[in-house]
Amino acid sequence: MKEDGHSVRKISSRLSLPKSTIQNTLRRFETRGTAASASRSGRPTVDTPRTTRRILRNINTNQWDTWSMVSRHTGYPEHQVQRVAKKHGIYRRIARTAPHLSERNIKDRQQWCEINEGRSWKDQIWTDETIIELGKHQGIARVSRTADQDPYSPNLVQKSHRSGQDKIMLWGCITANKRGPAIILEMPNPYYDEKRKRWKNRGLDANAYTSQVLEGPLQDFWEEVTEEVGKEVWVMEDGAPPHQGRAKKVRRELGIPSAFHPGNSPDLNPIEPLWDVLKRRIWDIPGSHNSLSNLRAAALQAWSEITTEDVVRHTKHMDDRLEEVKSRKGRQTRY
Repeated sequence: MKEDGHSVRKISSRLSLPKSTIQNTLRRFETRGTAASASRSGRPTVDTPRTTRRILRNINTNQWDTWSMVSRHTGYPEHQVQRVAKKHGIYRRIARTAPHLSERNIKDRQQWCEINEGRSWKDQIWTDETIIELGKHQGIARVSRTADQDPYSPNLVQKSHRSGQDKIMLWGCITANKRGPAIILEMPNPYYDEKRKRWKNRGLDANAYTSQVLEGPLQDFWEEVTEEVGKEVWVMEDGAPPHQGRAKKVRRELGIPSAFHPGNSPDLNPIEPLWDVLKRRIWDIPGSHNSLSNLRAAALQAWSEITTEDVVRHTKHMDDRLEEVKSRKGRQTRY
């Protein structure tokens, strides 16, 4: 517009910009050949190689520490710690939860893969128990790592544990394409600990498991599935104490074949992710966590609403689970 002979005042009026802005822009163009503002030097970066190394070393050594904790350890501002971490692809990510695996567990898992490679899963019943705690909603823990770091590395896994809140224990079972029965297990009566001078709860034992599960819903469901598939059906139970002792004897007497299952391996039991589905649905039921009686009713309601699609969504990946255990040499997987 200036080249067309327009005055600064006219250009200012037509573009609705202050005259000073027009004059400064024209001056820049005349002196530097461009209307763009010159780059400013600004404050020099404080992320020196030495600073960066120190921050990264502290983060990698203490991957559970928050940015503020790393800041306190290194003496650098939290925003600088976060900037350096981001530059190197490190973010606060949700920590995975997985049980501890002993060397024996790892060998058993590898053996289980060899035994079950290429098999059909239609003649399998998976069973399990889960604890549902009154008023408990799953929290989220975060850990610092890059996207390509193994989230199931032992030093990055949040070990699963249980609190001492009021709770119920639910037993359930499934096949490859069917939801089985579920019951609330009645726990043995509490006893008074003379040494500690307080009442303590007893855990589920083999007698209670036998009378409530083996000789009841499990036997009935096993007979039903056996008739449906027309061949021997195996029942998967983990190595928990209630499944041993008298339970093993009664299982043999009933003719129910039991499948070997490695310890501490919920990722090899497709009913496990259904417990997560169940607990989320229980939480969504109004009043479910107001009392134990409400919790019991909500748990059975939520289980009855588990669909065939819910079951198949997880059982169809059994071969994938097996392959991942093999590829990870028996260690924890993403399942």
